[in-house]
Parts: sequence; structure tokens; C-alpha cells
Amino acid sequence: MTEDGCRDESRDNDLVGGFTGSFAHTLIQGPVDGVRDIVNTCANKAVIPKVQLVKEPEKHTVGSGAWQAQRVGQAAGLVGMFIVIGNLITKRRPF
Repeated sequence: MTEDGCRDESRDNDLVGGFTGSFAHTLIQGPVDGVRDIVNTCANKAVIPKVQLVKEPEKHTVGSGAWQAQRVGQAAGLVGMFIVIGNLITKRRPF
């Protein structure tokens, strides 16, 4: 709330933006970077170039609402990633 009693929309945008940015970065960009690092390390050279699908969210002050929203977004992204990988592993597919 602002001093005049109105709702502070910029704060809401920081919270929602922090959550969605961290969620998308953890769910999409994290695995892409991990696969790239593993392949390039095993090949001992840069086989796969850096690809940025989701921009890394900006850093917020530790303990602020936006920072907490980012932590929750990262946790939700990890849970989503585990669900997707678990479903890929457990589905039986005839090859």
C-alpha cells in the first residue's frame, strides 16, 4: 500500500515477475545449460554453443518480497522439471 492508501502495483509486478521469471528460467534454461555443459565437457571442446531461451531474472535484495517470490519460483520450476523427467522415464514406449 502506498501512503495514500492505494495499492502499489509496481510491487505486485515485482512479485509476479520474480516468480514467473525464476520459474521459467529454472524449468527451461536450467536443463538446456546442463545438457550443453555435459556435452561440451565430454567432448572436451565447445560442440554446442550457448543458447539463451529464457533470460535470467534480475537479482533482488535478499529478504525482499521479490526475492522470496524468486525463491518460490525456482522451487516450483524444480518440481515441474522433476515431474516432466519422471513422466518421461516411467512411460513405457515401444521402440
